[in-house]
Amino acid sequence: MIQTPSSPSSQDEGKAVPSIYERRDAERQLNSIRRGHRVLTAMCVLFALLIGGAIWYEYPVLVDHKAELIRLPGLLQGVDAIGEHLRQTDAQIAAWSRQRDLDRESVSAQMAKLSRDVRTGMAAASRNVRATTDAAYTRIETRVNDQMDRIDTRLSSLETKRDADQKQIAALQQELTRVRQDLSQQTDKVASLEQQVQQNQAGAVAQISSLQSEQTRGQQELNGIQNQLAVDKVPFEARKGQDREIASGISLHISKTDASRGRVDGWVALQPGQPSITLRHQSIQEPLVFYGLQDGKRCELVITSVARNSVSGYLLVPKPRQADSGE
Repeated sequence: MIQTPSSPSSQDEGKAVPSIYERRDAERQLNSIRRGHRVLTAMCVLFALLIGGAIWYEYPVLVDHKAELIRLPGLLQGVDAIGEHLRQTDAQIAAWSRQRDLDRESVSAQMAKLSRDVRTGMAAASRNVRATTDAAYTRIETRVNDQMDRIDTRLSSLETKRDADQKQIAALQQELTRVRQDLSQQTDKVASLEQQVQQNQAGAVAQISSLQSEQTRGQQELNGIQNQLAVDKVPFEARKGQDREIASGISLHISKTDASRGRVDGWVALQPGQPSITLRHQSIQEPLVFYGLQDGKRCELVITSVARNSVSGYLLVPKPRQADSGE
């Protein structure tokens, strides 16, 4: 940066004093630099004004197209979501079918195994009880016979000594009473074993019945889920200003159409005298979800094309249950 010449000081007394021409050249250079700064500042201000004017002019146009640009990805996402939902539904139905077959095979295998185990256990228990009973009866009978033989022998030998050996006779009678009590206890044990075998048989039968009930209940739940997922696709075409019954108990009225933007206005009546569902700026491929007044089933109304005086689309309604169709 060029500095203006200052008055000579004591330190600059030995140097040469600049001439008037050198001072004039320095002032010219300083003025040229100042003019360049002013021109650059003016150009920056002018460029900022141009940018502000362009933004002010283009802002309304961008605002008008903003809604359309925002809605376009939503429509594409809606179409993709419907396709993905249908693919997921098919995959779930296939998975549930495979799971049902696997559950049916598993339950059948478990029932067969349980039946074999029950028959094997019952046979083994019967053999064990029979063997235990026979052995107990044999031991008791042998013991009683031996003791009775001994008692008879002793009584025979003591009959001649009745007066002297009265105490021994009483002791033998007590022993005979204990033997009878032991025999009664063994009999009670045998009866208890037989009752336990019968209880085991009853428990096995109850388990088999419970498995059969669970299999029936699982089949009913699977049939109910399949009936809920099954839907019918009912195509329709309705003219503007007219009521069009697109399904049983469901009527569509189109009051206004916008073919250029693919929008319609109107309403859906589910039952005469009941509040209707209003359609306002309803777009193409945008599903309208509602539920029936009587059965509460989910329905979807989708408009696929919009003309000047008519619209077309389809209605997704649940299929009737097998029990209802049979009636």
